[in-house]
Amino acid sequence: MTEKRVFRSDTFVNRSFVAGIPFILMFGGLTHFAFAWLGKTNWAAPFVPGNESVWEHLKMSY
Repeated sequence: MTEKRVFRSDTFVNRSFVAGIPFILMFGGLTHFAFAWLGKTNWAAPFVPGNESVWEHLKMSY
């Protein structure tokens, strides 16, 4: 008995994962230096890393 799939989720997930890697790398690279570029403003601190701690690096990917 063959299973008929309406939506191939495994292929979609794999393609999305591979397509997302360059985006995360580019976005992470930009946000890594954004706090200094923005003049170390208080409103930017919750969104971009402000120092080199592990928490700040995790903030780059969220």
